[in-house]
Amino acid sequence: MPYSYPVLHVEPYHERPEWLNSATEVEEYMRLSPLADEREVELFLYVLLGASDLELRPTPREMLQQFMALDEEDGIALSGGIVFCENENRRILPSCCAGVEQIPEIIEDVINRQSPWLGHDPWPTITYEGEQAYVWPDHVSAQFPDSESLKIEASDEPPIVYAYKELLQSVRRCASELEGFIDGPLYLWLIANSPELAGAVSERLKRLLLQE
Repeated sequence: MPYSYPVLHVEPYHERPEWLNSATEVEEYMRLSPLADEREVELFLYVLLGASDLELRPTPREMLQQFMALDEEDGIALSGGIVFCENENRRILPSCCAGVEQIPEIIEDVINRQSPWLGHDPWPTITYEGEQAYVWPDHVSAQFPDSESLKIEASDEPPIVYAYKELLQSVRRCASELEGFIDGPLYLWLIANSPELAGAVSERLKRLLLQE
């Protein structure tokens, strides 16, 4: 059965903070899971603080204070989003300009049977027919004209086919996994390294990434 999970696109920071214990070399995409380990939490913070364009400070507390001083109304852009998997060997990754913060919008679009923003170059697309949903690896130029098969502009690679209800459950589960990452391993790291900011940082992240 096809499935999905949330990921962070790990992009290099201009410098490595001296308090970061973990190596920053990692696969391009990292799963955001309630089972994440300390290294994955530190890589998330490495990307978060870099995406926020914060000045390097000698302690995580000082950098997290900078993060909390940012205007929340400006939002946040964390490259990544949702991976759609047919099986362990085939998956469709979020493309350029897709973000973790867009997961709530993806869920809303799936509820409304619309194609969400999943990035471009390539341009993943979701289409719907009856009780099935089709996740295409690249842009679809027409939606089932006269009940015929979809025509793909840029790729002839087949879609990953979900039952519509399974797709909706799957993208909702991505939001739950992301929340579990924030409330679980990330919060525990914050308690250990900057306890006075742990609650405020985790709640802000849930507002910014999950619209809570």
